[in-house]
Amino acid sequence: MQALFLRFIAATLTLFSMTTMTTATPLSDAYVGLRNMALTAKAEEILNRKATPHEVYGVLFEMGFKPAVVTVLCMADGSTSLYTSSGGGYLGLQSNKDVASAARAFLAKSKLYQQSMTKASDFPVPAVDRVRFYLLTADGVLTSETNVSDIQAVGSPLNPLWDQGQRLIFEIQKASK
Repeated sequence: MQALFLRFIAATLTLFSMTTMTTATPLSDAYVGLRNMALTAKAEEILNRKATPHEVYGVLFEMGFKPAVVTVLCMADGSTSLYTSSGGGYLGLQSNKDVASAARAFLAKSKLYQQSMTKASDFPVPAVDRVRFYLLTADGVLTSETNVSDIQAVGSPLNPLWDQGQRLIFEIQKASK
């Protein structure tokens, strides 16, 4: 799993090289707009039907780095994107079969964590060296946050979700070349 994390860092640095970075964590207008659109999307808009109780229809996986926040988004309709708070990223990656497969697996894995997450009333980005998950459910948005160093530990309750997210990022990186 360390190798996957290192690949993720390489992919992130590639994204950051597309934009001018500062030492602060800037939030570009494009990033804020995309993120807010995802976090406030209604199940019916994504599923084209009424959601069943407790149904998860989307997940955001966010990591805070000194130069920017990285957000990975997967929706039940297959929409998959990775974007940064500095304005870089990749949108609409679901047409790549490997990305689509990894995104479906990540969304399926995230459903297993629904009971351990808390209801979110606001949606802050994670601080540097923090990881945050948001689950979009028929009952509202749920969240969980931890340190990067903690989530990487094999015994961490969120480690399997982290690992699945890293697999998705790896497929996104491959598809973006």
